Amino acid sequence: MVTRTTSGPKLLKKRKKTNLFSNLPEVTDCCASGVQGPSCFTIAIPSPDRFFSWVNNTAKCLNVLRSIHVCGLRTREQYNEITAFIDASNVYGSEQEHSALIRTYRDGRLHVHRQNEQLPTRRQLNVRPDLRKLRPERSEDFMAGDMRVNEHPFLATLHVVFVREHNRVAKLLREYLPPRYRTDEVLYQEARRIVSAEMQNVVYGEFLPTVLGVEVMRRYGLIVEETSEYDPQMDPSIVNSFATSAFRFCAVAVYSTTVVAPALQG
Repeated sequence: MVTRTTSGPKLLKKRKKTNLFSNLPEVTDCCASGVQGPSCFTIAIPSPDRFFSWVNNTAKCLNVLRSIHVCGLRTREQYNEITAFIDASNVYGSEQEHSALIRTYRDGRLHVHRQNEQLPTRRQLNVRPDLRKLRPERSEDFMAGDMRVNEHPFLATLHVVFVREHNRVAKLLREYLPPRYRTDEVLYQEARRIVSAEMQNVVYGEFLPTVLGVEVMRRYGLIVEETSEYDPQMDPSIVNSFATSAFRFCAVAVYSTTVVAPALQG
């Protein structure tokens, strides 16, 4: 099976997520209304268009909404719905309420699908889908720390890898920790701490050196060493120019065609 997408997926790493201007995200259809209010930033589709004329010849515009801005600032800045740190919040969630949904509260484990240890679905976790969106949610949608997990198969695959890694680590901790530490909360938090460190190691030890090169890594003090020091004065927030422009190179670094191999016959 081949899945084609019009843009590369967002890799499983930290990137800014903003609230749309509408009170109901992904509900407002500026193309249908024809009104270019302060929340709308639609893009007209010319005819003929070399892509949309082939995929959907009735499409006349792309529905784009501006993000909610922070009040009281001299320059326009947006809220970030996720944490700015590389803390694996895309696996565990950025809010306690969301984290609670994907935890089993047994042996420190995260929920997985009952049949194949893939990601759990909305139906499995009894989470009602929002049918009001332009792209309505479905009961079969995956649940993860970051709900953009359903954007692309490759992105979902990376979520599966880290969820399984968390449960693997939690299982080992339960085997080797002293009995008094084998509570669900201790196992969950310690497994989360280890997986977060693994993700940081991948980012600074493999991803950034590949993208930036050793010289740039050394120049800005980004090379991973045995010891490090936390700087509480450092602002970890993500600037708009990076989130909306520079970091988008990752989208074109991913193949637009994903080939899914058939299940192996045992």
